[in-house]
Amino acid sequence: IGGLDDLNVVRFHAREQRAETGMRYRWSGAQSFVVLLGLPPGAREIVVWMSSGGRPAQAPPPVVQFALDAEELGQATPVDDVRPYVLPLPPGLAARLAAKSDSVRLRLRVPTWSPGARLGVNDTRDLGVIVTRVQVR
Repeated sequence: IGGLDDLNVVRFHAREQRAETGMRYRWSGAQSFVVLLGLPPGAREIVVWMSSGGRPAQAPPPVVQFALDAEELGQATPVDDVRPYVLPLPPGLAARLAAKSDSVRLRLRVPTWSPGARLGVNDTRDLGVIVTRVQVR
């Protein structure tokens, strides 16, 4: 995420890069999607590398709810550091979705916060969480 991903992300903010580390990422919105092409029928889990992004304490907690197409996968509450969050896939789900003729969408829903409203800076975006990588294993 944050590289040549324009065709695979929906409702994410523009890509960014941290000057001090070179890490590329995107902020999610309240509901964002990652389009997964060629989901393997034997996939067992999805790993999402993400961070709360330095969310201020007075903002709502960054509880991310995940779904693969319409199938709820669970939730995670990321911390400030970028870490992997593993979402086990229910038995048979990957095989069922792999048989589809079109792509599969990983949905992220998360309460957002606005840096302009909370911190008084010139940034009016509604930010969810920072996402740097998505793996299907």
